[in-house]
Amino acid sequence: MEKYVWTSEAAKILGYSQAYLTKLCREGKLPDAEQDGRGKPWRIPVCAIEEFKKQKGR
Repeated sequence: MEKYVWTSEAAKILGYSQAYLTKLCREGKLPDAEQDGRGKPWRIPVCAIEEFKKQKGR
């Protein structure tokens, strides 16, 4: 089963603001990020965060 983190935790891991991570999720730049409904928090797969870190050299 895939492990997910919330945008707040992903923001700490990546060093970006939570608002920026939410924007990335909305734009589809963090693959397989999901949301239960409009206005609800995003869940981001840990593997998507790791891939994003590699791409950004973080």
